[in-house]
Amino acid sequence: LSGLGAVGPASAESMKSAVRHAIKTNPTGLASAAGTRAIAHDVEAARSEFNAKVDVFGEVGAQRVDNESSLSASDNDRWRGARQVGVSASYLLYDGYRRANRLYREGARLDGALYGLLSTKETVALNAVEAYVDVVRHRDLIHIARRKIDRHVAIQRQINARVSGGKSPASDRFQIEERVFAARAVLVEIQKAYADAVAKYQRVVGRKPGRKMRIPNTGKLPRNKEALVQRAIANNYSVQAALKQINQSEYAVDEAEGEKLPELGLNGRATWGGDRNGSKGTDTDLYVGLRLSWRLYDGGVRDARVGASTALVTEARFRLDERRREVAELARRSW
Repeated sequence: LSGLGAVGPASAESMKSAVRHAIKTNPTGLASAAGTRAIAHDVEAARSEFNAKVDVFGEVGAQRVDNESSLSASDNDRWRGARQVGVSASYLLYDGYRRANRLYREGARLDGALYGLLSTKETVALNAVEAYVDVVRHRDLIHIARRKIDRHVAIQRQINARVSGGKSPASDRFQIEERVFAARAVLVEIQKAYADAVAKYQRVVGRKPGRKMRIPNTGKLPRNKEALVQRAIANNYSVQAALKQINQSEYAVDEAEGEKLPELGLNGRATWGGDRNGSKGTDTDLYVGLRLSWRLYDGGVRDARVGASTALVTEARFRLDERRREVAELARRSW
């Protein structure tokens, strides 16, 4: 256990350096960053829905058509090697602003994820600061405990000399032995706590603590506790993420409302085929036109989606209030 008093590699590490390394290498922050990049791709996918869609298609196979009213006797009811190739394009002109609200929703989701990433990094930084302080504090406690043992041992020598010289009773020797033992037991407990602090430091920061570590002075604090609370709520990233969750839910309501409106699109198609529909020879088909689609009744599915999205807005607002209270509590306890 005496080996637990070692203070790590022969290097100096400031608190800022430890926090910087923790943010850069901590898996929690890296995972959050990867999730944010995934949401950014979802935003790009939502933006791409405003572009035209182009498909190429083709088919080849055997076809037999029996239609005496439109086919000649030589063509009717015969197997032919039909083939076809073509291209189709569509461009949605109006969709009840569903795509726009989906894009806004994904944008709000991305903003919330970015604030969530900042909140995660802030939490990692806080954990790194706590781990740093714990290591320095337990190192100081180990030095204090060792000085206390040295003082008790010095007193023990004096008492042993007095007991041997007959100037003090033997009970004094037993008493000082008990105190030396208690002081050494305290050192063991501190060394154990120090080992735990080092393990936490390595988990959070990602490397062993340096030999020279110092806790810097606290920066300028707000004038009073309530000023700290207001600043904490205004600057807290998780509160900002909760605000973006409300925006995301509101856009989801508008998107669900848009499903009740019609769709208007521009469609085009060009095909070339041979020996199709029972007729021998080739044919070309070109088409350009508008297409209107409007579902008037769906059994109440769209209304249910609007109701669910509206309820999620209410939930998000209560979650925001809950988070503000948590931040306020943390700020008051910190003060």
